[in-house]
Amino acid sequence: MTAGSPSAQVGDVLPSFETTLANGQRAGVLYDGKSKYLLYIFSAQCEACLRELPTWNNLTTSARDKNIRVAALEVVQSRAPGKKMPEADFASMIFPSIGVQRAYRVMTVPTTMLVSSKGVIEWVQSGALDSQATAELLSAIDR
Repeated sequence: MTAGSPSAQVGDVLPSFETTLANGQRAGVLYDGKSKYLLYIFSAQCEACLRELPTWNNLTTSARDKNIRVAALEVVQSRAPGKKMPEADFASMIFPSIGVQRAYRVMTVPTTMLVSSKGVIEWVQSGALDSQATAELLSAIDR
């Protein structure tokens, strides 16, 4: 028996989860068969993640036009005092536990995922999005 890739792959099934936002509100990612999700996985301490914001904001507009839910998921780690994700056009939440983060098989940030309404990864890119990856993702969003 061989082990699969340690990083997220197309076809992987992801768990739903709930978490509490900084303001005390409950939020989460629920694969209920109703809506796809576009997920941005980041760390507020990652400069490459912060450089992705303009691209992620543009993708958010396209995703919402197709009724795709959009969320940013921050990896579980100790945050430097005062360090947080700048304002963006999408909700940002922290993975509720290291176990859920491991289930998403995040090996690199930034990571961008398009996930079906049933929780199956349809498209994934680890690392920054270049123009080709962005075009591929837009095509997947339009399907």
